[in-house]
Amino acid sequence: MLDMRLKNFLKEKIHSGKKCLGAWLHMGSSVSAEIFAQAGFDFVVIDMEHGPHDFMTLGDQLRALRGTEVTPIVRTEWNDFVFIKRVLDIGAMGLHVPYVSTRAEAEQALRSAWYPPQGIRGMARSTRAAFYGQKPVPEMLNEVNDKIWVMTAIETPEGVKNIEEIASIQGLDGVFLGPMDLASTSGNLLNQNGPEMIALKSQIESACFKLGMPLATIASGMDEAEALFDKGYSMILAMSDAVFLATHSIAAVERFTKKYR
Repeated sequence: MLDMRLKNFLKEKIHSGKKCLGAWLHMGSSVSAEIFAQAGFDFVVIDMEHGPHDFMTLGDQLRALRGTEVTPIVRTEWNDFVFIKRVLDIGAMGLHVPYVSTRAEAEQALRSAWYPPQGIRGMARSTRAAFYGQKPVPEMLNEVNDKIWVMTAIETPEGVKNIEEIASIQGLDGVFLGPMDLASTSGNLLNQNGPEMIALKSQIESACFKLGMPLATIASGMDEAEALFDKGYSMILAMSDAVFLATHSIAAVERFTKKYR
């Protein structure tokens, strides 16, 4: 008998006060998804904003994660309710919505993720998320709105200015501090560790910690991840399949070249 219970292990862990470690899936590969799942990450973020993924490769990656406790989150290409609907229908258990700068935009992301009456998500029984029609509609409606993880990204000075309003929204599960885009949109791309960037990050951190909103960001590795966890962050993305492969490939070739060429 097919187990049709919906579980969001990330949501359960965060609500119980646990810190969670994640990784980016940038390559559109079900193989790297399976490797990360077997490694034991708490969650993965499938990057459909910048990555080469399409809806078919997304389905393959979700199938590779099935049967594990890794929660699949999709970074959407934009705060678009049609795109969000399709991502969730394929079976994503979480959303990472980019460039959310106002309370209204964050509330729109939530409405897009939820079925009526709380939201505007369209209903179809034929989808993978609905077990291809094998799960009763009332049962789906009772479960899904509470199970989907919704996290919005603060990546602009406007978003920083409105952070307290955003972080106080009931039903929002987390805030993601996007350091690269925040540096770019604030004119600090060439000075990412300067005083203005430190001040902007501090505003986000202070608001989220004060309001009890789980805060996520990226780290260059486990040393930085541990420092961020100790600072109060709840979720850290500590590696990427694409960047890890590229970095270690370059290091191997440079070592070989230095000795044998």
